[in-house]
Amino acid sequence: MSGNELFTNYVVLRFFVGIVDVCTDFIRGSSLLFTQNLFWGLLTFALPVFSTLVSIVYGALDKNISFCNGACYIFAKYFEAFLSAGPQLFLFSTSIICGVHFDLFNNIGDFGSSGGFISFLEIFSFIWSILSFSIAAFNYDKESFPNSFLRSITYMATLFSSLSFRLFVGSLLLVLIPYYVVGVILPIAYILNMAIYKVTSESKDWECVLYAFSSLFSPIGYARRRSVTPSKKLSGIVSQSGVKIAKVNLESLVQRLKLFLALFHCLSLASFIILVIAFETTGKAQLIQSFQQREVVYVPPVILYIFSVCSSLVYLKTVVKARDATRLWDSITPAHPSRKTQVQNRLSQIFTDIELQPVNILPAEDPTDEKKGTPGNSRCDGKDRECVTCELMIVGSSFRSSMTGREYKFMNSVSCTTKNVIYLVTCNKCRKQYVGKTEQQFKQRHYGHRREIETKVSPLGKHFAEECGYINWRFQIIDHCDASGDLTRREGYWQQELNTYAPHGLNSR
Repeated sequence: MSGNELFTNYVVLRFFVGIVDVCTDFIRGSSLLFTQNLFWGLLTFALPVFSTLVSIVYGALDKNISFCNGACYIFAKYFEAFLSAGPQLFLFSTSIICGVHFDLFNNIGDFGSSGGFISFLEIFSFIWSILSFSIAAFNYDKESFPNSFLRSITYMATLFSSLSFRLFVGSLLLVLIPYYVVGVILPIAYILNMAIYKVTSESKDWECVLYAFSSLFSPIGYARRRSVTPSKKLSGIVSQSGVKIAKVNLESLVQRLKLFLALFHCLSLASFIILVIAFETTGKAQLIQSFQQREVVYVPPVILYIFSVCSSLVYLKTVVKARDATRLWDSITPAHPSRKTQVQNRLSQIFTDIELQPVNILPAEDPTDEKKGTPGNSRCDGKDRECVTCELMIVGSSFRSSMTGREYKFMNSVSCTTKNVIYLVTCNKCRKQYVGKTEQQFKQRHYGHRREIETKVSPLGKHFAEECGYINWRFQIIDHCDASGDLTRREGYWQQELNTYAPHGLNSR
């Protein structure tokens, strides 16, 4: 995979933020070592070094991309935020409660002194780590349908209030209770998070391991690993079957969000109860004087918890509202759209999906154009006007390689009932392509692909089940052979010609 494909705007932003975060962590760690805080200084150094080393190992093991690209990509996208920035927040908060940064806020206004400059850098490092973690969290929880302003605001409010609560309570617990107790509590919370991921997403990749860990800080990942991606544009779904798919997706998203928020808030409440017990029964000598008062220990987390619950409920309500809108759309979508509506929607869909000129793309309104001699792909002539295969067909005689941009013409008249064909599958989201062949009617082969998506038994099935969603599946027949013996040769030709092999495409070598 090339660097241009890997380094999207988000990854470039995350790489810049991550590098700055690591640099400020090193400066803060050096300051702690200089002031004889050996334990805290070494821990501050260890976290960014660990995330960097893990990224280097990943880059060395991934054979699909170059070592440098792989290491930088995984560092920016995953490891710096979740393995360094998040833990650094807890480390910094705990060190403050222990009195390591006793003069931090006293010196912040004295910019002329070295102490004031160091205090400024330490606070800047803390704020930058929050920014680094929040950018990653917001990206991984972004939903694949239009976000309203209220939903974005309430999500950010939920993220910051939840993170602040966990930082406050977690840092106090790290000081008040024995480390072996922490070693029992954290794995339990991690296993519960992992169970929610596995039950709700059925994902088999390694990312759920990282999401479950990052969910110890804030509710992350509920929208990341759905079995099918929700529709981006309800208005772009023209078939009743397409609307039903989006409806099912949003129903699943709402249920998953409820589970994630319920688990997160229950664990937060349990941690606060443990804090109260620990504060009342253990010695407070290890806390700085400001944190030895009940009102300081109890009031902030209570306020943060209430705010977190309220903002998450408002956020959930906005997602439910989107789900209800899909239900309404489903209820008013006709099962058998008129011929005129079909033509208008097909034309709009084709211009959006493959960006071609209207010539030779869609049959004219004259019904005689639907005869067998119509060039290229056309809907079947069966009585079932809701053919699930034809709903996803790109009608017309033109097709294009997503990799090269080269356009081709296929003038044979074919439909979903044609046998001995070479077909091209295009993901409407990421634009990756797959070339396949079948001796059967194509609609029968399509049923087989749908089964692959349901069971995730092939790379193609996993792609449309986990990454981009079945709703982004588009296909067109690009070649027709008179004899089945020519299929393998023609399939290989088109796979090479269109460059559909992984990692650029969805074909496996």
